[in-house]
Amino acid sequence: MLIINNYDSFTYNLLAKLLALSPGHHYEVVENNRISPEQAIERAILLKGLIISPGPGSPADSAICPQVVLGVPKDLPVLGVCLGMQLLGELGGFTLRRSANPRHGSVEQIQRIFPKSILFKGLGSTFEQARYNSLCIEGASSEYDISAVGTSSNNEIMAIEHRSEMKFGVQFHPESICSGRKGERILLNFLKVAKALR
Repeated sequence: MLIINNYDSFTYNLLAKLLALSPGHHYEVVENNRISPEQAIERAILLKGLIISPGPGSPADSAICPQVVLGVPKDLPVLGVCLGMQLLGELGGFTLRRSANPRHGSVEQIQRIFPKSILFKGLGSTFEQARYNSLCIEGASSEYDISAVGTSSNNEIMAIEHRSEMKFGVQFHPESICSGRKGERILLNFLKVAKALR
């Protein structure tokens, strides 16, 4: 699976967690300005999946990421984490804004609001996850369902799932130690979609 690194230390925490959950599966990390969009799309197809990492700034600072997300096949599994979800959201018609409830290393109660969610299969209606963000998306999209909101942040959008493609976004950090087993379950559910589990 290809991971595009938006120059964030969490990228390697995410990689370590994925390697622990799917031993033997191959991951490749590339920086967002060290490869062309065409090369990244080719690698993502070959590696059968794409993850857009967290990162500082906004989706406008993610270099090739918008072109890659728009250029990959519709059946390619894509996961956007934090900045990655903001990027998916903007491309899908949501509005990006500064969060009224920024979080940097705190745990928030997440409420699952989409019963058919693939990403949250096996989880209850509420669970805790770690947040590190000052931007968020709002509004609605003709492409994405909102699958989770933050209960202590005025129901800010915390997760989205595409209605016809295998694209998923989470505003929180499932790889964080503070997200615990529930975070691992979310990543496992994505890996099952991507058929990255033996």
